[in-house]
Amino acid sequence: MKTLFLTHYPHESHLAFAHAAGARVEILPLEWFVNLAKRMKFIASLIIPISFVLSLFVRFKEDVILVEGGTSFFTAVFLKCRRKGVKLVYMDIDMFFLNIRGDTRRPPFYIVFFLRSIDAVITYDTPLRHVPEIVKVPVHMITPFPKSAGHEFPARKNYGLYVGRLSPEKKIDRVLRFAAQCPYFEKFYVVGDGMLKRYVERASELNGKIVYAGRREDVGKYYRMCRFFIHIPDKEPYGCTPMEAALGGCYPIISGSVGVAHLFDRAFVVDDPDDFKEINVKMKSILDDEKRAGRLLRESIRKFPTRDASVDNFMRVFEEVKEELEA
Repeated sequence: MKTLFLTHYPHESHLAFAHAAGARVEILPLEWFVNLAKRMKFIASLIIPISFVLSLFVRFKEDVILVEGGTSFFTAVFLKCRRKGVKLVYMDIDMFFLNIRGDTRRPPFYIVFFLRSIDAVITYDTPLRHVPEIVKVPVHMITPFPKSAGHEFPARKNYGLYVGRLSPEKKIDRVLRFAAQCPYFEKFYVVGDGMLKRYVERASELNGKIVYAGRREDVGKYYRMCRFFIHIPDKEPYGCTPMEAALGGCYPIISGSVGVAHLFDRAFVVDDPDDFKEINVKMKSILDDEKRAGRLLRESIRKFPTRDASVDNFMRVFEEVKEELEA
């Protein structure tokens, strides 16, 4: 079975998985749409007609479409509709399923047609509770590997850092409120883009401690420059940025609900992300004994999946998925 990997903005690990599977990679020109939709919510309603038009220009002969990213998913469904027998495997590596479920635990009616086109799911989520609630197909789990930012212990300055999408589910407002009151930050850098970009820009204009660096390709520089990485959403199935921050010697402070929290020592995990006092206590404990904190961080890093192990894991899972699809 030949495979087409469809994406619009892949992480390094996603491309490694695609190449390991021998898949042909098709990067859709949808990044502009995603950035625009994050700023103007009504634009998001156009994704279905835009995906249909885009699908008309994609030529493919593959038997399996492996797609990641909620935006690329719709194009994949239209491609599947063009050819009988094509199988669609969705990589739920973001919060797509969680977001479409919303608070009702049922996806919006207009999206049910698209969800029925999914033949199998490969997910980073652990546990996998939310997937069977939405699609009744085989579900398999893989583990991504983080990009290396270079090892440096400890980080050099009392700076804080957030890296990632500037979206409501990341609790950017909470991150900035914490940064504003934290006595251990001389500066707090925000790196990323998204619908809350203007909110972050205004916060940086009002508070000189907050620095908005925009979207950057040299993220490793910030991991190595800052002492603390703050990642405190209410929920996130998986996230490579805490691991990448740790690899750069930046002490991560993360919510216990983040999918990678089990990889980190409790010194870096908070139970209640709204309890700023708890977070400050964690940070003070790290600053008071950085030798111990560095040792705990190194021990955490040893648990991180390596590129080779992660790719091997993906290949085993993908072979299982293909066997199920052929049955």
